[in-house]
Amino acid sequence: MTSPAETRIEALLPCTAAQVAMAEASQGSGQYLQQSVLRVSGSLKPDRLRRAWEQTQHHHQVTRLTLHRHQGRWIQVVRTEPHAETWAVHDLRGTPPAQRELIAGELVRRAGQTLDMRAGPLLRLDLLIEGDTAALLVLSHHHAVADGTTVELLLRSLADAYAGRLDVPRLDLVSATRRLWADTGDDPLTEFAADIADMPMLLPTWPPPTGPSELITEQRGVKPDITRVRRDAATHGTTPAAVTQAALLAVLAHGRGEPTACLSLAVDLRALVPGALHTGGLFLTTLPITARVGPADTGLTLAAQLARRAGPRRLHPGVSLPQTLMAASEAGRQGVPDTLLTVQRSTALPDPPPGLSWCRAWTTEHTEFALNLDAVWTDEVMLRAQFDLARVPAGHVAGLLDRTVAVLSEPSRPVAELLGEPGWLRAAGNGPEADSSDSADLLARVLAAVRRVTREPVGPDEDLLRAGHSSLTLMSIVVDLAEHGIPCTVGTLLDRPTARGAAAYAERRQPGDTSTTTTFLSPSSFTPLEKSLLARTDRTDWGTQPMHEQSVLTFAEVLTPSVARRAWQKVIERYPALGREWSQTAAPSAPELTTRSDTDTHQAARDWLTAQLGIPFRPNAPLMRAALFVGARDSSLALAFHNALIDGWSFPTLIRELQRAYAALATGDEPPAPLGDDGRAYRRWLGGRRDGDDAKFWARALAGSAFPPHDGPSPSRERAVARRREVLSHLTAVSTAAGTTPNMVAAALVSTAFTEATARPPHEPLGLRVSARPPELPGAMRMVGQFTAELPMPRFAGPSQRWPEATRRLAASIEAARRHSHLGEAGIRSAAACPPESDLYRDLLVVEEYLPFDEWASQAGPGAWTLRSQWRREVSPSRRTLYVEPTVDGYDLVLSTAVDEDPGDLLAAIAARTRAALDAWARPVSTAFGLVPALTAVP
Repeated sequence: MTSPAETRIEALLPCTAAQVAMAEASQGSGQYLQQSVLRVSGSLKPDRLRRAWEQTQHHHQVTRLTLHRHQGRWIQVVRTEPHAETWAVHDLRGTPPAQRELIAGELVRRAGQTLDMRAGPLLRLDLLIEGDTAALLVLSHHHAVADGTTVELLLRSLADAYAGRLDVPRLDLVSATRRLWADTGDDPLTEFAADIADMPMLLPTWPPPTGPSELITEQRGVKPDITRVRRDAATHGTTPAAVTQAALLAVLAHGRGEPTACLSLAVDLRALVPGALHTGGLFLTTLPITARVGPADTGLTLAAQLARRAGPRRLHPGVSLPQTLMAASEAGRQGVPDTLLTVQRSTALPDPPPGLSWCRAWTTEHTEFALNLDAVWTDEVMLRAQFDLARVPAGHVAGLLDRTVAVLSEPSRPVAELLGEPGWLRAAGNGPEADSSDSADLLARVLAAVRRVTREPVGPDEDLLRAGHSSLTLMSIVVDLAEHGIPCTVGTLLDRPTARGAAAYAERRQPGDTSTTTTFLSPSSFTPLEKSLLARTDRTDWGTQPMHEQSVLTFAEVLTPSVARRAWQKVIERYPALGREWSQTAAPSAPELTTRSDTDTHQAARDWLTAQLGIPFRPNAPLMRAALFVGARDSSLALAFHNALIDGWSFPTLIRELQRAYAALATGDEPPAPLGDDGRAYRRWLGGRRDGDDAKFWARALAGSAFPPHDGPSPSRERAVARRREVLSHLTAVSTAAGTTPNMVAAALVSTAFTEATARPPHEPLGLRVSARPPELPGAMRMVGQFTAELPMPRFAGPSQRWPEATRRLAASIEAARRHSHLGEAGIRSAAACPPESDLYRDLLVVEEYLPFDEWASQAGPGAWTLRSQWRREVSPSRRTLYVEPTVDGYDLVLSTAVDEDPGDLLAAIAARTRAALDAWARPVSTAFGLVPALTAVP
């Protein structure tokens, strides 16, 4: 290989209009970057494959191509030597299977991102070795220099070179391009005059997109009598390819109830140059094609009409679809066809080299059309439709394919007889005003919900995350939408954080009544999450409870003990799950509120809780204990409860209900309506879910993980606690730049720092606590109960990855894990085949997602008690638990540890690494965390 300074230019070539359009559109974006990924089996020799690729590059000039803009024009530059970075090999055999899939997906993605139009390369080959007999072969290219024919040609050349066979192209790129331009006329639009005059008003078949694109593929096969079709087509002076064009045009015209139809046709200009069908490069152009459909027309007569209207002189490398449509516009024919048809020969893979086998794993594709239809002719005709679900209803595509198959099956029969009543596509595009108004009304309702939550004027396409909103905002929006009958998920808003994105999701999804199911579960039944937490208690031999949580709230009010006891009973009546016992799930008993007078109420409450640490939560006894200490100037409420009972989200609702009940009893008023539910709706939802949780998700995610050995019961003492204030301040700007939430930035930074500081093994999962509340369930955010899940998060040491991307991937991972968190620890252990003598993880990371109590208290409303202080103690089953808690100025780090170590020293190390990572936010990070199925870039 020669160095860039020694690289010489072999030829300068003009670009076709299609290449210019792609080059212009893809500047600064990855719109036209494409990849073909083959899964190879057999004993592949990397050095031999590298030499075969070098030989392929020597024979095919397209592999040495770059695009440049010179004096206002785009040109193709063919170099004498290939770019130095057109080949790479990545050996993943030492990586655990779970991490291997993720790293492979990341490598594939990065291979496409390295393509550069000016510097090159625009075409490269990557080999990912997964095992001794398994590999991925990734051919990445910019669509402006290569098409499907080129990819097939290069793979055949690569296979021949690997096998030792000589491969010489019949016509090189330079000769084919020069001959193509020399053989075409100077006035490319002349031959379009007749079509332009007859072109219909191109009102769109499908409306503009209502949200981000979501490409869906659907296909149909038809086995006509190929010999008869060819014979009949020749009799009418046409071809089978034109019959396919005619069939689709007839279906479009019939579906719209119009006499004419127009679509975009992809044409290969290689046909104009003898021998050029075996030349690599991009020779495609896109042109409009029009047909008039009469009552007696058949597929064959329409194909003959197209043959008369479409001569070879219409094809010109300097003609683009926009130019043609501009000429039509000047003639009074407005619009743009939104359907693309490509008729092609078989796209089967060439034979692999001897001793190997390969198959297509996946191909990345993009389309700027609402509907892109490929028709492949072999012994049968295969129709493959790729369409944008944000514009095209799936039912319309299915109907269109079925009707096109009907015409192809009987091309000599009048299409009017085959297609039935016309006008069935009108509802999709030019349809009734009701459809448009319904969409507009839905968007307006979503905008109203967003504005209710943000309390700001918000545009339909304004990115909420980049505007500085947090994950709490997204959750609150989903809750508000659910309560107004509009389905949405937090994952949808993380991916598409705009009102229009939420409206597009809601429009596609059929709303369902999630508040009722056919299966009714008792209000006091334990969920899998709660059962997992209770099961942990059983491992401690009745010592200090690992799930024993304690909290003291001191208020600046002097409460009346008798009224407080009655108010507590009212709370338990409203939320009977709070009185549940470990050994039974029915007829819960109300735990009594102990009351006592004391001078220092806060210290008295803490002393009382210290004594509670020695009293286990035994069967047949309530899982919550409460005591009120009243002094001369304040009152302190002490709560000791099992973690299976309530989570952090529940706490503000519980205390506010106590305040409201106390105020009503003290004044003789009726208690107000409950603020929430104790999880009855959630239990009904959980019992009646159609899809349930996928155990396979965790089997894939945790494959290859090294689970730590179980260390036995936790020590019978409170964990030492250390705190670092405001370590993660000013995260809003960083999260806005990364396009994610401050919580996810905190999680990414601290999880990496945590594992580095504790020197955890590379394949040992880190515990992560997340909220398992389904925000799309109305009222879920105000339910009182336990809805947190502690999930094992695999660690992978992947390729160099920048922090913003790692953070976005972590957010996607956590959102996917939430959907499968309801299995509980027992279900996850079983799915992951975690041995009974091992733990799923040893260290736990908690990034709080609920409002701090001091912020909530300020919103408690009239009659609220004034919170003076809050104290909390949690005895966790983990060796270490690191809390990332939001404050007014940033985030606190709080470390609780039972390990024989100084928590202050460890926290200082974590804080230092976190600050360093935050300062180097734009730099790559060598270690990231994530759940494989959620983060894989492999389709």
